Amino acid sequence: MIAILILISSFFLGLSTAKFTKLKFYKLELISFSIILGFIFFTWLSFILILFLGYKLGIIFSLVISFLIFYKNKFKFHFLPARLNALAFGGLFFILFAQLFYTHMLQNKPDGLYSGGGSWGDLALHSTYINKFAQQNKFDLSNPVFSTQKTNYPFLINFYSGLLVKYGLSLQLSLIVTGFLLSLASIQLLYFLILKITKSSLTSWLGSLIFYFNGGLGFIYFFQDWLKSQKNIFSFLFSMKVEYAHLADKNIHWSNIIADYILPQRGFVIGLAIFLLVINLWREYFLSRARSRDENKNSKLLILSSIIIGLTPLFHTHTFLTLLGLQIWLSFFEIIKNKSKVKFFVINFGLLILLSTPQLYWQLSGTQSQHFSKLNYAWMKKEDMSLIWFWLKNMGLGFLFLTLGNIYFLKKYRKKFKLLSKLLIAALILFVITNIVSFQPHVYDNMKFMIYAWLITAITTAILLNNLIRKSRLLFIIIFIFLNLTGFLSVLRESYTSWQIIDNKNMEIAEQIKNLTPADAIFLTSDDHNHLVPMLTGRSIVMGYRGWLWTHGIDYSQTERDIAKIFRGDKEAKNLLKKYNINYVYIGRSEKEKFKANTNFYENNYKKIYSNKNVSIYEI
Repeated sequence: MIAILILISSFFLGLSTAKFTKLKFYKLELISFSIILGFIFFTWLSFILILFLGYKLGIIFSLVISFLIFYKNKFKFHFLPARLNALAFGGLFFILFAQLFYTHMLQNKPDGLYSGGGSWGDLALHSTYINKFAQQNKFDLSNPVFSTQKTNYPFLINFYSGLLVKYGLSLQLSLIVTGFLLSLASIQLLYFLILKITKSSLTSWLGSLIFYFNGGLGFIYFFQDWLKSQKNIFSFLFSMKVEYAHLADKNIHWSNIIADYILPQRGFVIGLAIFLLVINLWREYFLSRARSRDENKNSKLLILSSIIIGLTPLFHTHTFLTLLGLQIWLSFFEIIKNKSKVKFFVINFGLLILLSTPQLYWQLSGTQSQHFSKLNYAWMKKEDMSLIWFWLKNMGLGFLFLTLGNIYFLKKYRKKFKLLSKLLIAALILFVITNIVSFQPHVYDNMKFMIYAWLITAITTAILLNNLIRKSRLLFIIIFIFLNLTGFLSVLRESYTSWQIIDNKNMEIAEQIKNLTPADAIFLTSDDHNHLVPMLTGRSIVMGYRGWLWTHGIDYSQTERDIAKIFRGDKEAKNLLKKYNINYVYIGRSEKEKFKANTNFYENNYKKIYSNKNVSIYEI
């Protein structure tokens, strides 16, 4: 099966790149490095080759090149001593992520496909992109949910999954494999990063758990709801109706990273993996430069990190911008310290810009409904709430560690943890900026930047807590519980939350559409987020879910008016059908309810290619 070869080739390509660094790895760390590097480089290799050669030749050359690179390498790794704590840690998250990804990535039940939580909303868009790439015969980057515009959305992780579906895997398995492997690799890299910084397994556990189980004071509302419910604690724990890390009516928006980012946001999954990979490379570069006189040995680590950052925009733009800022920040300090290194850092920055500029140009050159950036005080805070109370409510004790705790850390440990301290200062600046400026239409999305400030804070918090445990175990336990309780509740709820996203009848219609229409056909449909046409057939539609279009900065107002006229069969309808190059019109319940679709107009003017009790499809 070619899909399996793609996965193996990716890993081999990543392993070859990891070998190039000549670093000493823990065995699990090397596997994680190789998985992430493999995803990055195989995705880009196949994307470029398919772009110029088409799918058949492109994928063949991608596989051959990956295997040749692997074959030409002589593998000799110097491994660090095995850590049983790391194996136990990895095993814990292996079980957790396996259960969550299996149940949330379009789980196939007798009556249809299921997901849950934030995944129920976002997964339909990812499935749309994956099926678009999987079904097309000729490479096409038009927007599957807004057919008149190109794809500006960072699509590369879905392009990779699309290849897996195209060459043998099911849609569900393509989602599980990519999300699960990248998430597991990320948490292992975080664990080993903290271990190498602190030499403490306990601190690695603490930092990782604090980061992934983030949450604020939502647990207070949990206890209130439990007391009102009159259920026993175990019964209520396994029947929670809300996610306590994200209670919009209580002005709590600091979503849990696993529930609202790892599972639903595939761009963030690869973005987080890239971020941790680059931070690891930076640490090794600055550490080895201090110990070694071999500049070439050290320099290639920074060069590799610049290449990876340069390849990031079409994976996850927020991660790219964060890493770009951090690289400028660290380079500034290095240039001040050693002016002879100016040329080297300028070349590295130039390489990064050279790789990223075409991607940014592509992303920013689409039609946008408004400027993405605007002043926005205090993120999602309501006007009648104080800033300190807002952040205490959202982050709980995490906010005290983000502010007072980090100030204390910088005062006491700045010299001991030099690189971490520099990253921490930059992270705090980033947090302040994202409390003043919104970088996209949906202000909530600023959290995609804030998460990286929280990641650095999680490490410093773990260091402080590891010192606290020697002085007061009771206080340590209380603080640790308060830091993680809301996040734990959110993840627990996510483990059993399951909602139908599409039923068997719609899945059958989707199969009929794939059999009856060409892959590059354009459909007119309603804008339901989980509409079967874009989600399951890979066919593009004129206008999809308006919530997505708005957050992507697309001006859909004129299109919205036009499709209403087309559905009604107004006098301009035939001309508008030509204007939007519509090949098929889908009329079901949603089209009739939302857009008052006039079935008689299409019955009298166009050929019906499919119909059942509730759905009719007309060929234009």
